[in-house]
Amino acid sequence: SKTPAVYDKFGRLKEYNETKRELDKTDITKLNVKALTHRLNISYDDSTGQMLSYHEVVTKDGQAAVTTDRINITYTTLGFIDTYKDTITLTAAPDLITTIDFDAISYDSFGRMSGYAEIKTEQDNNDEAIYKVVTVTTRLNIVYDNTTGQMLSYREEITDIWDQTNTRVWQGGEYDAYGNLTHYVETLTDPAGGQVLHDWSGALYDQYNRIVNYTESWFHIIDGD
Repeated sequence: SKTPAVYDKFGRLKEYNETKRELDKTDITKLNVKALTHRLNISYDDSTGQMLSYHEVVTKDGQAAVTTDRINITYTTLGFIDTYKDTITLTAAPDLITTIDFDAISYDSFGRMSGYAEIKTEQDNNDEAIYKVVTVTTRLNIVYDNTTGQMLSYREEITDIWDQTNTRVWQGGEYDAYGNLTHYVETLTDPAGGQVLHDWSGALYDQYNRIVNYTESWFHIIDGD
């Protein structure tokens, strides 16, 4: 039986269940994947109606259940998401807890995110002295194709627990007629200044939009080349 959605006294959605099923329309024995999403404890800012927090559990065939608690959602003066904090747990790794502190740095004139920073902390659920890894990712200069909205390029810096920063310049994003990524080139720079060029191309997808083929090449960049 279907579980009805729950609304608060102001008519705002407070809890719901969603079932998503991906099927081969001619033969479900080829593809039949079900995903269940249960989102509850949705809270709002009464002065603006904007969402502040929620608890969500997603279960999908063939995958571990993922639980996400999103809190401290804030917004810019134009109504775009500014910050939030996620706490994520997996049934496949019960001792692991992941937190993500997200900060939107900028949006372009079309309301698309053009920069953000993210602090990701993975640690033992009971004792962080056993395991704790912090990664800081800053992605800037995100550029889009204005005719399709697809991402074309960005610059990313990733700082690890030893305070060493790796840089990625991702560009040349190309897509097929269905919006699937088919090509990109990225330049990776390690903390010592060494550089590698990674060319990913020729991506093909099956009728379910799953990747089935691609080619990638790696080149060391030598000073002067």
